[in-house]
Parts: sequence; C-alpha cells; structure tokens
Amino acid sequence: MKFIVDAHLPKTLCTFLQEKKIDAIHTSELINKKFSTDEEINLISMQEQRILITKDSDFYYSYLLKRTPHKLILLRIGNCSKAELISIFQQHFDKIENYISTAGMIEVYRTTIEITE
Repeated sequence: MKFIVDAHLPKTLCTFLQEKKIDAIHTSELINKKFSTDEEINLISMQEQRILITKDSDFYYSYLLKRTPHKLILLRIGNCSKAELISIFQQHFDKIENYISTAGMIEVYRTTIEITE
C-alpha cells in the first residue's frame, strides 16, 4: 500500500502513515512541490499505484469520470487541527486498510466512511 498526500493536508499525515511502515509521500516532495498540478498528481498516482489522500473535490470528479487517480481517499471533514485530522484518520484506519484493496474510492467523514468500488 502506497500513498500520496495532497498539498491541502499536513505532512504530519505522511508521518502518521510512515510510522505504520507505509510508503507515503507528500506533494511537497514532488518536483513542483505545492505547485504540482492535478494532472501531475494523477500521473504519479497511476504510475506508482499510489492512493491519493485529499480534501480536493476535483479529484472526486476526476475519479468518477476518468478513474484517475489510481485510488482515492477523499476527506470530507471540513477544517480541523492537525491533531484532530490524525485522530479521525486513526479512528478509520483499520476500515480503510481493509476496504482499500477492493474499493476504488473511500470518503472519510468525521464519524463514518463510505466506500465506492
């Protein structure tokens, strides 16, 4: 399981994943850093089979219409602190891990997740 974390999310989410021995990169680590386009992010996701974690609904529509990125975790949690973001992700992580192998998209809410195959 490999992830790419979008620019709108903190690097601490990458750190959280890396502490679980998961391959995770942040878009700030890409060549164009925070200026990486959606197309560049989708291309990397597809080439490296990385699951994109984002809050950006543009990727939601891209996934529905073009099936890019490779897989998508869309956070629908509004604004929150870094600590609250990590707490929400921890709360749902076991379910995400279980479902991501068969699901193409997972929408994460504060108290629940929804799965799209």
